[in-house]
Amino acid sequence: MPKGRGFWPAFWLLPKSGTWPPEIDVFEGTGAKPTNVHLGVIEKQRGRPGSRWVKDAVDTTDGFHVYGAEWTADDVVFTIDGKEQFRAGSHRIHEPMYMLVNLAVGSKDPASSPTPMGRRRGPASS
Repeated sequence: MPKGRGFWPAFWLLPKSGTWPPEIDVFEGTGAKPTNVHLGVIEKQRGRPGSRWVKDAVDTTDGFHVYGAEWTADDVVFTIDGKEQFRAGSHRIHEPMYMLVNLAVGSKDPASSPTPMGRRRGPASS
């Protein structure tokens, strides 16, 4: 994963039907805070039955890591490098979903993923 301001990598699932929510976030990170990883489930019926920022379990920029979500009828178990990090129980997601993997650059949340260059202060001078 890239390190630095503005990078916002994610690996997530959305419904094949095209509706939202639900959503399962297998991994969401930020290059500004490479030791923080967000894992979670979003549902329309109950908001967020489970989500969590896991801190200091891994440095996302120091090499390859394995992020997983075991999705069963009862819960979703999130793992990093084979170790359970979080369990979102009692979800109501029972429909086909597809996988997205993306790298966004910048966001409207400067605390989580600040823009790469910060705020522009006007035209560049020569």
